[in-house]
Amino acid sequence: MPIRTMMFVFSIAAFSLQAAHAVDRVPPGLPGLNQLVQATGTTPDSWPTKPGTLLEEQKWNQVGFGQTRIENLDVKIYTHEFDLSLVIFRDTGWTKKEVLTRMQRVAEIYTQCNIQLKSIKLVVTNAPRGWIDIDTDPKGENRDIRMAAVTPDISTLKPIIYFIRSIADESTGLAQIDDGRLPPSHPLTNTIWMPHEVTTEEYKNRRDSRYSPIAHEVAHILCRCGHIPGDEDNILSQYYDAANAQITPEQCEQFKSSRFVRPIQNPKPD
Repeated sequence: MPIRTMMFVFSIAAFSLQAAHAVDRVPPGLPGLNQLVQATGTTPDSWPTKPGTLLEEQKWNQVGFGQTRIENLDVKIYTHEFDLSLVIFRDTGWTKKEVLTRMQRVAEIYTQCNIQLKSIKLVVTNAPRGWIDIDTDPKGENRDIRMAAVTPDISTLKPIIYFIRSIADESTGLAQIDDGRLPPSHPLTNTIWMPHEVTTEEYKNRRDSRYSPIAHEVAHILCRCGHIPGDEDNILSQYYDAANAQITPEQCEQFKSSRFVRPIQNPKPD
């Protein structure tokens, strides 16, 4: 049973409450840092494979080799990488296993751009004052601002994803974008708030099977942009039935220009 002996002092008067953010909604009808978790994205077992031709195999067998089987593996070469920090609040419904499984999918999606999710800082903790639900009303309690403001070393942890129970306006994801409407030093800038609702069958049944709500919110942070206009199938589509895991070459370049994404020197196959 975790011992709750946290004391927090909130001083937020200087912070603007008009947060710039991207919101996704369901349509109608610390104290301690745990561990560093490597998110490898693709592994040898998951490399796309095509069989070699019969002629290729016969050439080996005819000169003395036996029972030759040839496969052509599409090995991913990463050119860029980035890190993420995750804060899982207890009693929200989120589990470490659920979160890390979803982060593996996030890593896979960004391989389209040859971008590797290099490492994850994972924090499992009790929310201050039991604040596992937040709201987006500037006149409300501003729990997200107050929790972000007291997160230790938050400037070095960003982008940071908080796994919470719910958002009052039924948003299914909230990314606070660094688009100039908030100063870079604002505690909310480059934070993501992910409610447990996205794990429900009802939510998943409304989404494309390839879609990842976490990857979607991360994309907002990396490109410093909102949803794309139109009904194009895309990771940042504004429409439920069009949002999936597809990333355009132009978006890949946007992501690579993010201050959180760094080039890899002398990239090698994974």
